[in-house]
Amino acid sequence: MFNQAGGTKGKIQVPGEINPPYDLALGDFLPKSPGDEIALTSKYAKEANPLVFVYSVSGKLLKRKAVTGKAGEYSLLTKNSNQLLMQELGRQKIHPVLSPQKEISTSVGNNNLKVFDSVYSDREFNAGKSEQTLSTLHLLKKERKTSSQNIGRMENIFWFDPQDEHNGDRATWGEFPNGKYVRNALYNYLGSAQYWSPLLKKGEIESRTYEEWTSNIDWEKALSGPAWRKSVQEYEEGKPTVWTAAFTHRWSIGRMKSISSKIDSKTGLPTYLLLDRKNDTKGGGYFGRKLFDYGSQNFENEALNKFYTYAQRAFYRKLAPAYRKNPEMTIAVEPNHENEIVSGNNSIGDYNPANLQGFYHYLKSLYGNLIQINKIMKTRFTADFFDAPRDLFRGEWDDYDFENRFFREWVEYNRVVVSRRVGTSYRECLLAGFPPEMIKSHQIPDSYVFKSIVGISEGQKRISPIDWLLTTGAGFGFSRYGTYYEREHNIGQGAYSSGFDNMLIGEYASLNGSLDHALQQLLYLRNHGVSTLHVMWWPSSLDKGFNKAQETALHTMISEHDKPRQGLAGGIREIRPWKGKNKSYDIASLGTTSRHTGLIKSINQDGSFEGTVYTVPFHSHVDISVLKRKDNLSISDSGSEIATIETTRPGSLIEVNFMVKEKTPLLQMKMKHNGISLPDKTIRLENLNPNQEVRLVYKIPILMDSVSLILSSPQTSKINNLNVIKHQDQVVNLAKKIMSGKRHQGGVTFDCLPPANNTPTK
Repeated sequence: MFNQAGGTKGKIQVPGEINPPYDLALGDFLPKSPGDEIALTSKYAKEANPLVFVYSVSGKLLKRKAVTGKAGEYSLLTKNSNQLLMQELGRQKIHPVLSPQKEISTSVGNNNLKVFDSVYSDREFNAGKSEQTLSTLHLLKKERKTSSQNIGRMENIFWFDPQDEHNGDRATWGEFPNGKYVRNALYNYLGSAQYWSPLLKKGEIESRTYEEWTSNIDWEKALSGPAWRKSVQEYEEGKPTVWTAAFTHRWSIGRMKSISSKIDSKTGLPTYLLLDRKNDTKGGGYFGRKLFDYGSQNFENEALNKFYTYAQRAFYRKLAPAYRKNPEMTIAVEPNHENEIVSGNNSIGDYNPANLQGFYHYLKSLYGNLIQINKIMKTRFTADFFDAPRDLFRGEWDDYDFENRFFREWVEYNRVVVSRRVGTSYRECLLAGFPPEMIKSHQIPDSYVFKSIVGISEGQKRISPIDWLLTTGAGFGFSRYGTYYEREHNIGQGAYSSGFDNMLIGEYASLNGSLDHALQQLLYLRNHGVSTLHVMWWPSSLDKGFNKAQETALHTMISEHDKPRQGLAGGIREIRPWKGKNKSYDIASLGTTSRHTGLIKSINQDGSFEGTVYTVPFHSHVDISVLKRKDNLSISDSGSEIATIETTRPGSLIEVNFMVKEKTPLLQMKMKHNGISLPDKTIRLENLNPNQEVRLVYKIPILMDSVSLILSSPQTSKINNLNVIKHQDQVVNLAKKIMSGKRHQGGVTFDCLPPANNTPTK
């Protein structure tokens, strides 16, 4: 038995007469025993009249009871938090074990259904079973009438929105009818939220509060624009919607003039713009037109942080109440747009002075101090001079060469910066009230397109957040043009193999004049985890039959391939009722076969999405490797190395478990990187009691090597049962040239923990 921190708090020695695997249930079954009890039985009883054992949470046996039934499969069930029931699946019979009811008359039928409790009073039980594509919820009622709901209906739909115009060129494709499972949506691109604050007009953005940034936003003007655009007030109208109020490093030349023109008095360089290796500004555009400058995305400048964040925060908190009233009108929220760090043909990274300062702080966090940085990087920096590699022949440390460790760290630091920026936009949506799997990214797929470890497009070297985004635990999305379904490695294959089944493509066009290729590309995406497309109109002056082929392919998909999308839905693994202070609902786990990763979703009484819970706990398989295991270890002031981690990357987690044998005033867990002590990473464990268990978890989502953990104590101490484990998400990692991931399989089980202040005292 484990506590909420993952440490063990007891164990139950199961009698040999109950054979594994076991089935368990938790509830307040015995009135004379305060608090909850744990019920346990064999999932597959070898003999008739299987036994059920009931234990206290400390592991003491309180009761044993035989249930009148045949040998076979059984499942324990808690109803109304205090009744213990047991389902005999072979005969589809429900037995009362500890319940006021002497007999359960509700008919399960003969459909291989497994029953669950429900918070809703219109049914006695929920029931579900394993399915490939649909997630059918059966409502079992006393009067032997049953009804059903497809609670994975939204996950079965393939959404698309044909663009109205592109680069000023109006689309001429006609209306697309709705199929049952291939349906029209709205990709509601509202532009970049950062432009909405009136502070930008005068450029006075330093030392401003959240209220100053957001209180005078003209929301009607901010959300106005093309006829297809929808405001929050129009939330209930029209089609289900992708809401994208993004942030962007592509700064509109006109709207950002007051900010872009600011010069730092100390350096004489632009304060807020990205700079290339020669300290020149950079920009870009589309179809031969320069439209924007590149802004810096560094985290050292507080005004820049607020600029990217505050208006976006205000918008998603404005949208959230409408979403909560009718969550099925939202397909996704997409708070970012093709974020990258790109500084020219022969330049890599952002050389804005604040970003260089951030690089220095980053290196200090990894290597301790300037002396160690110089030693490891073979540099000669001083308190008055520090710089990033610029490939300007200033020595080997300056070379753009991946054999140069200093250059590798520069690339990784810039990757961390852009990943943090995108992560900040995810954070704002989460805090506004949107659940993780609803939040998507809109990112250029890096070296899948550009054939480089840092990505190259049209001569521009790009650093993208793709590797980190595949490990966030939230949703995923990308933009991608072209026909690539026949390529062994592509962004669809990579993300799908990493466990993503509900992806959004914010910009899509097959750009192929062949109807067959355009159709096959569509079908490939639907079969590889994509649920929503924003289909781009290609400007007429550049069109070579692309638009017609795309239009025909969509019509063909609706007329000939209108079937449920295989994605997150497919059977029901379990359902649990949640009784909250303000709202109650059922929570279901969808996905039951080896193809499924497992979606946890909150459900209304009518089977629609309730809006609170929507998460995929495991997209990818998590590989587990034991780094060290030792029964007994003496710890002294000199320290004992308990583990060495050779490499880390996004999705790396290190777990340390041990037990303190005797009362210990102080233990210190220190970290070294390449043999260099990192004092700010030290963890102090004070006043530990005899037989106290310790569990430490390190999440290391960046590229590192040679990380070691050292445990020390001012006085000799002893620990037992040391176990150090590395968890690694098996996702694509382009920086490491890992081109295929490994999906989690079989769905998930879950439980609902009470809020901390409601936890009963034992």
